[in-house]
Amino acid sequence: MSELSNLERSPANLFWLGLPVGLTVLSLGMAFLPEQLLEEKLREAKTVRQISLFCAGVGTFAAISMGYKLIRHEPSVESGHRVDFADTGETDAIETTPAEFSTPESIPDGTGVEQVVSSIAADDVTRDSVTTSGVTIDDVATDAEIDADVEVSEDVDISQDPDVQSILLRLVSQDELTRLEAAIALRQLSRTKDLNGLTLSGLCLRGANLTQANLSHCDLNSADLSGANLSGANLNHANLSQANLNCTNLSNANLDTANLSYANLSAANLNQANLNRTNLSQANLSRVDLSQAILTNSLLINAVFEGANLNQVNLSGSTLDGAILNRVDFSQGNLSETSLRATRLIGANLRRTRLHRAKLNQAVLTGAILDGATLDGADLYGVELNGADLNEVNLIGAVLIDANFSRTNLSQANLWKTVVDPNNLKAAFLCGTTFPDGSLENRDCPDQKPPA
Repeated sequence: MSELSNLERSPANLFWLGLPVGLTVLSLGMAFLPEQLLEEKLREAKTVRQISLFCAGVGTFAAISMGYKLIRHEPSVESGHRVDFADTGETDAIETTPAEFSTPESIPDGTGVEQVVSSIAADDVTRDSVTTSGVTIDDVATDAEIDADVEVSEDVDISQDPDVQSILLRLVSQDELTRLEAAIALRQLSRTKDLNGLTLSGLCLRGANLTQANLSHCDLNSADLSGANLSGANLNHANLSQANLNCTNLSNANLDTANLSYANLSAANLNQANLNRTNLSQANLSRVDLSQAILTNSLLINAVFEGANLNQVNLSGSTLDGAILNRVDFSQGNLSETSLRATRLIGANLRRTRLHRAKLNQAVLTGAILDGATLDGADLYGVELNGADLNEVNLIGAVLIDANFSRTNLSQANLWKTVVDPNNLKAAFLCGTTFPDGSLENRDCPDQKPPA
């Protein structure tokens, strides 16, 4: 009986112990019932008593096994097993005799843990070491506790982080050296903490070193980043609208889906930068270096690119309607299916540029260099090509209605299947030019100059 007092009297344990005991009693009762009490048709059936005795045996065995299991694996709770915690929150020494401990089923409120139960399932708990006298016990963190920690961290406002607050205070300092040091601290912090959505609008970060900083989704609206080093930085989805990025180094930076509308990027370095789906409408990109940059499916409406370097840039699928691209170097770039309606490309270098199915209607390409370019299927309705060089240009299937070819060099150009008024070609220089019907025109060669 003393050992039965050690049993954990939970409803589940009592049920599984009581079930075989009850089965045993019931079976024994059936086996030794007087024959006259049995139903008449079963009176002489010895099978009833045999089955009852068998069930009694099974029940007795199950009851003994269950009882032994509970007695063997659930030690009695005595004063020597009590765990006390100091007021400081540190764990005092735990005096125990067993060498193995199990997950506590319940820990009541107060200063002590009343029970330590056996059989720890290693895959159901997360352990942190707690040192005891001669024995090491692991702290247990349940899934519910882990989930609770995650939920708390998601609700934390990053701007309330003490480290972030300290940096923000220094960024608004009047001392330039303090601001530069704060920018370096911000860069380092961004590599260890998620600064997603941090507000830095209007701040002065002029000349700051933010190389490879992670400023994804950050608000840098109207911030001063002129002369700053942001090479390799992650600014994806960042808001840089109206920001000052004059002479800023953004080479290899990720500006995917960023907002740079009305930003000042004059003389900035965007070499090999990712500006996919970026909004650069109304931005100042004069003298910017965008060589080998990716600007696919971007918005550059009314942007200013005067004197910019766009060598080997990929602008396919982008919209540059109304943009000013005078003297821009587009050589070997990709402007396939790009919208360039009413753009100004005076003196632009478009040598060997892909303009497949580009929309250039009403564009001004006076003096532009397009030799070797591909303009098949392009819309050149009303385009101004006065003095432009279209030597060896592929214009197959292009629309050239109302285009101005005055003093335009079309030698070796392919105009097969183009939609054009032959009278408009009278003022052009034609030598080895393929006409819309497939005929070859050598009117102005050899050694002929375009008509005045």
